[in-house]
Amino acid sequence: MADVPFLLRRDAAAVAKVQDPATGMWYQVLDKPGAPGNYFESSASCMFVYALTRGVRRGYLAPSYLKVTQHGYRGILSHFIQTGPGDDVSLTGTVRGAGLGGDPYRDGSYAYYVGEKVGTNDPKGVGAFLLASTEIENAPDIGLGRGDTVLVDAWFNSQRRPDAYGQISLFHYKWNDESDPGYSLFGHIFRNFGADTAELETAPTVANLRHAQVYIIPSPDTLEKNPNPHSIQPEDASQIAEWVRQGGVLMIMGNDPANTDLNGLNVLAAHFGMHYNNVLRKHVEGTHWEMGKVAIPGGGPIFRQAHAVYMKDVSTLSLTPPAAAQLTDAGDILMATARYGKGTVFATVDPWLYNEYTDGRKLPPEYDNYAAGVELARWILTQVPQLR
Repeated sequence: MADVPFLLRRDAAAVAKVQDPATGMWYQVLDKPGAPGNYFESSASCMFVYALTRGVRRGYLAPSYLKVTQHGYRGILSHFIQTGPGDDVSLTGTVRGAGLGGDPYRDGSYAYYVGEKVGTNDPKGVGAFLLASTEIENAPDIGLGRGDTVLVDAWFNSQRRPDAYGQISLFHYKWNDESDPGYSLFGHIFRNFGADTAELETAPTVANLRHAQVYIIPSPDTLEKNPNPHSIQPEDASQIAEWVRQGGVLMIMGNDPANTDLNGLNVLAAHFGMHYNNVLRKHVEGTHWEMGKVAIPGGGPIFRQAHAVYMKDVSTLSLTPPAAAQLTDAGDILMATARYGKGTVFATVDPWLYNEYTDGRKLPPEYDNYAAGVELARWILTQVPQLR
């Protein structure tokens, strides 16, 4: 794997060199631009845009490659995208297949490669277009989290269960957990901004947190959830608070009283003028999704856009300075922030960004937890001190 950046940089330079300067496209046969029968091919153009943009986001390629990819993406939209009735969108110009040998024999000649059939909405072209579009969409914030590590707690919330291979492993609000209660999609958001993600399986101390810029504590365990929970102790809270004071960004993701250790959580929250109340709000019965609906008006420092998000069974917050409310619902404070020394604290009353409610499969389409999560992650990363 150590050779991957070298190989990518070598290939990226070659790909950029053969980009058509006028259109931003790439030919089916790269080294014969303008030759009779040669044509711009969409799946390769999309994959080049995707790979080069992702390479910049991961820090493997220089930011100057964004000029190449943005030029290429504009060309993709103008040359290959066709719109039809309603919301129909089609991708044209994808070669259906090419290879060598076989019967009839494929000789690998120029005539063979430019003579293969070209189709519309070929899966390999559409897939490449979606990948390219995702990377281009993230391009404005491409370096936002580069060099930052977002650490999720695996000490206060340390539930374990057998995985698919029978091995006992952590789950529930973890980056590699792709099941409903996992944070794999939330982690994907941070990584899209260029940040690295990791988990902390030991008690948080200033020393253990020193390599992290963001530390997330979701819903500390209760005895009902974990027979051997690690409750937040005063020394734990003091260590975390000192790390924040030095410039760390802390996210406290609480929960309702039945599903989180509010007493331990309040030992920590008190350092920042926050208190989790022992109440139950937004209780949802069955599939009455509207009972968990929370309207985010937009136009604020965290959420620029309006969102309808889903939070099921939550507590509430009470605040004293330096804490300030950021989101309320029917008079209840659901999100708050505080400046503490050089650092920042964000607190909410539910770990609402787990996969079950961000993957788009369960909730009605009016709810956009994922989009709101993107805005939250962007804001969190902007709170990381630039000089550290």
